[in-house]
Amino acid sequence: MPAHTPGSIVLLDKQTESCFSGDAFGSGQIWLQLKPTAPMVTYVGSLKKMTVIMNQGITKIYCGHD
Repeated sequence: MPAHTPGSIVLLDKQTESCFSGDAFGSGQIWLQLKPTAPMVTYVGSLKKMTVIMNQGITKIYCGHD
């Protein structure tokens, strides 16, 4: 799930309807100006993919900050 960095991942726990997003999503801020970052078009693709995942029953996001 490239976002903040090209290697960002999101871990899903469908049993608890949770995802663990690290720095990729959920904190309210994304740092895309520090290297290495994924290109904006890649980040937008990740946002679209995350929207689909959330709509399939994920109700909680545990992010890396806040």
